[in-house]
This record gives sequence, C-alpha cells and structure tokens, in this order.
Amino acid sequence: MRSEENYTLKPAHSSTSLIARFAALCASGLLLAAYLQGYHLLGLLALVPWLIRLERSRNWRSALCDGVLMSMIYALAGFFWFGPAVAAFTGLSSFTAMVLICLFAPIWQPQFWLYALSYGLARKQGSWFAIAIATAIWVISEWLIPKALGDTLAYGLAPALWLRQGADLAGAAGLTALLLLTNAACVQAWVQRRQTWRNVLTPAVIAVSLPLAMTSYGALRLRALDAYVAEPTPILRVGMVQTSLVNYEQRRKQQGSYAVVREVLDQHIALSKAAIEHHGAEALLWSETVYPTPYGHPRSADSAAFDHELKSVVESLRVPLLFGSYDVDEQGEYNAAILLDPARELTARYRKTRLFPFTERIPGALDYAWIRRLLPWTGTWQPGNGARVFPLSASDGRELNVVPLICLDDVDPMLAIEGARLGAQAIVNLSNDSWFSRYPQGMELHLAVAQFRSIETRLPQLRVTTNGYTAFIDQSGEVLARTKMGEQAVLAGAVPIRTAPTTLMTRWGNWLGPTALASLILLALNLLRKAVYARQKSAVPESSLQNCTTDTPSEGATTATFAAALAKLSRPARFAVILLQLTAALALAYLGLAMLLRSEWRVHSMQQIYVYLGMVLLPLALSWLLQRWHAKESATATLSKGKLAAFLDHAAVKFGCFPLLMALPAFRLHQIISFGSSFGEYLSFGAGAYLQGLGIWWASWSLGLMLWAALLRLLGEGFLWLVAVFRADLAQVWRADFQWLARLMFYLAVPIWFLLRVG
Repeated sequence: MRSEENYTLKPAHSSTSLIARFAALCASGLLLAAYLQGYHLLGLLALVPWLIRLERSRNWRSALCDGVLMSMIYALAGFFWFGPAVAAFTGLSSFTAMVLICLFAPIWQPQFWLYALSYGLARKQGSWFAIAIATAIWVISEWLIPKALGDTLAYGLAPALWLRQGADLAGAAGLTALLLLTNAACVQAWVQRRQTWRNVLTPAVIAVSLPLAMTSYGALRLRALDAYVAEPTPILRVGMVQTSLVNYEQRRKQQGSYAVVREVLDQHIALSKAAIEHHGAEALLWSETVYPTPYGHPRSADSAAFDHELKSVVESLRVPLLFGSYDVDEQGEYNAAILLDPARELTARYRKTRLFPFTERIPGALDYAWIRRLLPWTGTWQPGNGARVFPLSASDGRELNVVPLICLDDVDPMLAIEGARLGAQAIVNLSNDSWFSRYPQGMELHLAVAQFRSIETRLPQLRVTTNGYTAFIDQSGEVLARTKMGEQAVLAGAVPIRTAPTTLMTRWGNWLGPTALASLILLALNLLRKAVYARQKSAVPESSLQNCTTDTPSEGATTATFAAALAKLSRPARFAVILLQLTAALALAYLGLAMLLRSEWRVHSMQQIYVYLGMVLLPLALSWLLQRWHAKESATATLSKGKLAAFLDHAAVKFGCFPLLMALPAFRLHQIISFGSSFGEYLSFGAGAYLQGLGIWWASWSLGLMLWAALLRLLGEGFLWLVAVFRADLAQVWRADFQWLARLMFYLAVPIWFLLRVG
C-alpha cells in the first residue's frame, strides 16, 4: 500500500485533485445560482458537492482554502447582478466592479470560510460534532458581521410556502441552519454509503426529517393563520403610489432643482388623488426620499413653499400621508419617513437606522478625507436610533398602527420585531430600488427579505417603492399583489386593523445567533474543565489511585437512582413518597402549561405562588422528610458524586439559595422604583410588609428556576434518549457532560439573561 506522502507527491494525482476540487466548488456554485433564482428545493442539496470536498480535505488549511474559494464562487453565482448595479451607481466598469466583489467576497461573505475552518478543526472529534460547531459558527457570523445586502441562504426559500413559515420560530437564520444541517446529513449518508445500513440510515433520516418536520409545522401554522384571518375585523384602505421617477441627480443637472421637485410633487399628487377617487384610499404611502428636500427644514424660499403646498394638499385630501424625505438636526442629515396627519395636525418622523455602507454613509472608523476622495459618491447621513410606530388614522377614528422601515432597514429582523412589540399592526416599507432598474434580481432579493420580516412578526406589510416592486405582503409572507418594474401605478387595498399573533421571534427576538454563541462559550468552558480535571488526575500518583475506595468522590459518578431509594422504604412510606412527588410534578407541569398558553413567561398573580408553595414545594419537602425519617441510609447514600456537583444539585441550593440571590437585586430595583429607596417599603409599612414582598419575589424566582431546571432536564434526557437509540454507549458517555452543561445553563445563563434584561 502506498503511503499518503508518496501519493500526494504524484503530480498527476495532484492535478486530478485540483480539478476535482474546482469541479465540486463550481457544482455547488451552479446549484446555488439555480436555488437563488427560484428553484427552492435545490437548497436542500446545493452545498453537498462543496461539503464532500470539506469531508475529504487533508487538514484545516485545505478546508480553509475551500471555504475562501466557495465564498468567491457564491458571490459570483448568487450576486452576478450586483457588479453591474454597483458599476452603474459608482461609474466603475462592470468588469472592475465584479473583480472587486470577487476579491472582497471573503470579507462580505465570511460564513463560508468560517464554516470550513471550524469544520476542519473540529472534525477530529467526530463528523456530527464538527457539523454542529460549524453550523453554529455560520449562524454566529451572520449575526455578528453585518452584510451589505443582509443576505442569508434562507431567503432562497421565499417561494416555498410551507417551509418558509418556520421563520417565525428562529427567523431566517433558523432556516439557514436547517439547510446547512440537511446538506451535511446528505453528505454523511453519501460518505458512509459503503458501511452498515445503520450508519447510512441515521443521516438519511435526519436529511429527510428536518425539512419534512418544518414543512409539517408550516402547514399547521398556515391553518392557524387562516382561522385567524377569517375573524371579522375593521379595515383601513391604503393606497401606495409608484411614479417610476428616478435619477434625481441627472434630472437636476438637466432641469434644475425646482423643476425636479415640481415634477415629483405633481405626479405624486395626481396619482394620490386617483387612489382616493377610484380606489377609496384612506391613507397614502410614497416611497423613500421621494420628497428630495428636508421637510420642515427649508433651505430656501422655494423649499418653504413646497412644504406649505404639501401640507395644504394633505389637509385638502383629508387623508394621512407617509412619505420618504430627509430630516436635519445639529448632528447632521437623516434619511427619514415623515407622517402628515390632517386630523391631528401631526408631523411624526422616523429616521432610517440601517444605512447602506460606503454609499449613504462611511463607517465612523473609516471616515477619512482620503477615503471620501477615493469614493466620491459616499454620503454623510446619520443613522437613526431605532423603531417607531405611527398611527394611520381614518376620518371616522379607525387607526392602523404601522412601523415604518426604510430600504435596508428590512434586513434587520429586530427593527420589525421592536415595532411589533410597540404595538404595530402592519409594516410599512419605503424603498428606492431604482439602482437595480436594469437588474431585477436585486429587486427580487429585496422583496424576499421583506417577506421574511412579515413571517417573523406575522404583520402584514405595505411595501412602496420608486419604480418597483411595490407590493402587498400578508402574514404568511405571500405577495398578494405587486406592480411591475418601471411602471407608473397605484396599488391600493384593505389592511386589517388587529393585533398580530405572537410568535417566538417577537417574544425572544433574533435569539438563534446569541444562543449559538452562548452554547459555544459553555462548550469551551466544559472542555476547559475537562482539561483541568485530566491534568489534575494525571498529577495523582498511580499508587494513590489504586488505594482509592468508592467513598472518594470521582468525576462522572452518578447519584443513587430514585428507584433504589424507594426500595429502602416501607410500603406505606413508598406509596406516600410517590404520591407526593407525582403531585408536585403535575402541579409544576400545570404552572408551566398555564404560562405557555398565556404567552407570559412570568409570575403575574398570587394564585401561581400559592399553587407553587402548596402543591410543589410542600409535597417535595414532605417527600424528603419521609425519606429521611424512614430510610436515613437511602437519603445519604450517593454513589461517589463530586463535591461541587453535589452542592450545585442540592435542592436547597438550586431552589432556595440561588433564587434568593437572583431575587435580591430584582427586589431592590422594585423598592427603588415603587418606594424611592432600597428600604422604602420597610420605612413606609413596616418589616412585615417588607419581608412579605421579599418572599413573593423569592417564590417567583424559585418557581421560574424550577421550570427552567425541568426544561433543561427534559431537553437533555430527550436528546440522550435519541442518541441511545443508535449509540447506547455514546449516550452513557455524554450523560455527565450534559449534566454539567445543564448546571452551567442554570447557574450562568440565568444571571447573564438578568443582566442583559436589566441593562
């Protein structure tokens, strides 16, 4: 048999390897291009050729090289239209723009090489471990590293009606992770095809079950949405105006500034009147920066006259108008949305939060004069400070609360989510995609991004653009109607006035990226703990290890089982302990289910505390006393468990001391807010009321932490049970690790969450 060194030195084989690598990367590039053009099912296997190359890479350097090349190929395959669009905007040649996009692809598409690098480094620990780590790294990179277009693989699933509904669980990032895992499972089935049927069956089942489960969820979610939409509700008819007037700067050079503003106003006013007269519009929307001067901050007598004219038109039409303009303050100029409401004489303003880098604004760290000379097209706009909610009011008092987003704002899920939390009933998206006029792929991508914001929040969306695509999007992400690119049109329709159904995304926010990061940190801490323990163990002399007895705590030892403890009790005591623990378990399950159905993960009434104290803690305490009284040896006999683990797992520590530790700062904040000082309630109403209040806070935290501990136990045992179906030995090895992971999630994740919540 030839050695690997002799094999790799053969020039013929080396060239064959390079050809195979290039062919695999190009195959994935072509599949990705087709996937992003609407063949959405290809997303389930588009990465397979590239991932097979990663599986065969010799080391992490080879994997990193494949990742860098794949980021470039993806930039060419998925964004072949972006280069000419950039060229048209900047004045560069299309070839130069494409070369720059390709060269900078590893910077603006870093998820490919980060995935490849992490997979190459973690593969020694097992393929599935490496897949999990690499998928988490991909999700974290797209969460932490901003992209110019905010793209992710999941946006190719926009045509998939059922699959895309899963975005309300973990956003577009969750569907991207699903695609990555499905592709990786397909690769594992292919790589292990010559091994036993069980080795092939496991990844094949995963590859099929993941998209099937998400499809089933989507079907159920759509059925629930249909029932929700069928309920009668008031409506507001909204008209969106698309004039297809573009190239303002070129028009200014040819016609002059006054003539351009005059033409823009005349056409928008004419189409707005048509929307009211022929479509019954009760509110009007105009696109981003359609009013090309800062409204309310006139720079000349002509600008002041235009402001007055626009306000007079709105008052005469007697409908609210939300339009794109500019805003100015001492910090600078903003891309803004302005609401004029004749009924309230209201002028509300929202400032665009997500500015396009190196066009609308240069990042502060790079804002130098020489860079601006090199990039003369860059703007100086300032970013806004978050979501706002505006009321669109009809003449009879009906109001539709909307959250305005401007162009690139819709790539940030949190802006739409913040709007939903503030009470928005619809999303209004003002955009100017005119620089994609010759390249509809850019407009299609932007529309797909907007669809996902409606799915994540279950808010209908009104998307008005300068020259396409103006569209109505419903709660399922379906585009109900849209204009053609480049046409002059009015799109009008009825928008329901109702509160959107709560989703996991609106409740938890864009949670997948932070969760993946926290999981990797916990994993790193666990690996560090193992390394320290291994070093300590290796430092102990072998003779000492041989003299150790079972009385010495050892890492990985398990506690005596509940069944073994019961066996030491008398029959009546055994029955009483089982009854008490069953009562506590059912009461705890009832409290958790009640919170889940109310969509309120908090204690909101004294009844919950009474149930917890009387039906959970009291039975558990009585059960413990019975075991101590009737079988002292069973209560104290643990099979060599580590001292730290035993301390952390003690019920008094987990549900007594630790909840008190968490309750104290929360109780102090409550005292300061409600009574003006840390001891305000004590000074006002005495020690009894003060201690009672502290007791309520402790009981609330104890209940929440017990539910959290139960959830961690269910997730851990459920996962280990699934592992045991295929590898019972592996499940046993992992059990101790999962127990420590649960402890870290209990004692570290909760304080971190509390600090973030308070901050």
